[in-house]
Amino acid sequence: QNRRIGMTEKNMEELAQEVEVLRASKRFTDALTTCGHMIDKDRNDPAGYLLKARVLDDLKIYAGAMESLNTVASMDPTNMMMWFLRGRTLHHLGLWEDALECYEYLLDAGEERAGLWIRKGLVLRKLKRYQLALDCFRTAVKLDA
Repeated sequence: QNRRIGMTEKNMEELAQEVEVLRASKRFTDALTTCGHMIDKDRNDPAGYLLKARVLDDLKIYAGAMESLNTVASMDPTNMMMWFLRGRTLHHLGLWEDALECYEYLLDAGEERAGLWIRKGLVLRKLKRYQLALDCFRTAVKLDA
């Protein structure tokens, strides 16, 4: 309907790339509009909801981000990106135990990235579990070496 004559409809990957460029350009309203196009195109594909959560997180609209992430969780409860973004959003909300649960889920699933260990360490530090936090930071350094 709103397509210009001669233009082809964008596929999901092109829309996802557009969202990332718009995010990088700090054009968050346009990025949310493009996420909406992705969701309208396929309501059963978690990609649009995950990108929407990232944009809402950029905007510090954490409740909206969690709503999108909950939609993904209902579609695919083992989606690793959803668990990571959920942990990050809960971290921003100061819900330390819930964020820790997300990071531990990812680590238990075999996600061995230094950044994940750092995030877990930051949460443990907030929870005043200093030795465990230090262990996480040391693990992150080993992985990054």
